[in-house]
Amino acid sequence: MNTGNLNEVTKQMSEKYPHYNTYKKCQSQTFMTGLFTFATGTAAAYLVQDVLKAKLPYEKKSILMVSLGVASIISYFVTRKNTKLCQEMWMALEDKHTAINPIEERLSKEATK
Repeated sequence: MNTGNLNEVTKQMSEKYPHYNTYKKCQSQTFMTGLFTFATGTAAAYLVQDVLKAKLPYEKKSILMVSLGVASIISYFVTRKNTKLCQEMWMALEDKHTAINPIEERLSKEATK
């Protein structure tokens, strides 16, 4: 894998956007949180179904698939929420908008110009 180009892009982004490294760290933490949510969600859903397997309307073979599906949905929403928070943090650090001036308001003002 050629990481030379990746390091070059990171350096260029850091020069253009001073808080890029903070954003990159936040996104990294967000993706790790999503992965952890997926793993723990799968385990929790599997255990709940294992306890209730006599009352479930589907076969025992389907328990893992349902667990993976539930965990995927939960981890998607957690990752999406945290990604939005990282984006808002980065925009606030770059003085593009703040909590007082959210991005939706800023975009609507730019569209009317």
